[in-house]
Amino acid sequence: MSQGYRDKLSSGRRAMAHLIHVWHERNAWSHKVLPLLSEILDLGRVHNSQISNLRNGKLSSPGPEVFLALAQVNTILYRGVESIRDQLEGSYPELWKTLQESSFPLKE
Repeated sequence: MSQGYRDKLSSGRRAMAHLIHVWHERNAWSHKVLPLLSEILDLGRVHNSQISNLRNGKLSSPGPEVFLALAQVNTILYRGVESIRDQLEGSYPELWKTLQESSFPLKE
């Protein structure tokens, strides 16, 4: 028997939670890195609590802005953080250091 839409939503939340968890673990990031980066680069609004709830599979209906911001951050990381050095290094040295140490994008 096929899954109903509620089961599919639940499965999707678990998959997204795993994805966000792996992304943070690979980079040893706190839940504050992605929201701060998306705010500084004007990529969209993502709150710390949204990242935390996504990571824990508890954000039941995130809006498109959350996914757009995460996708844009991932694209920047994929291209390399040197492209955002000027925007971060002087004003946000701790964030810049964090990204220099580890800024693996999600792939495949």
